[in-house]
Amino acid sequence: MDSDQALKITQKKQPVHATNANMEGSSFNDVNLANAVFENVKLAGAKFHDINMSSATLQAINLSGTRIQHANLTGFAIVDSHLDGMTINGIPATDLMAAYQAGKPAS
Repeated sequence: MDSDQALKITQKKQPVHATNANMEGSSFNDVNLANAVFENVKLAGAKFHDINMSSATLQAINLSGTRIQHANLTGFAIVDSHLDGMTINGIPATDLMAAYQAGKPAS
């Protein structure tokens, strides 16, 4: 296969094992990657939309400079998201936000 030609996988239910591979510019639409394992993977500049990552485990992840919208996370530029259940050093983030708002002068 020509290295410039895209590998197209449609209507398949089969695991893909990629090692030492450059899949830059790949796209995935309506794909089930449940229980997939990503290790030593570069996703810089990747875009994620309408992703269900419930029960996912993220470990040793560099999210610096990342912007996440409509998510339940901390440490990022977050817009229109829920912080319920999230803690920072054991303190609920919602309590921190309430304390911050209470200390602000009225506008």
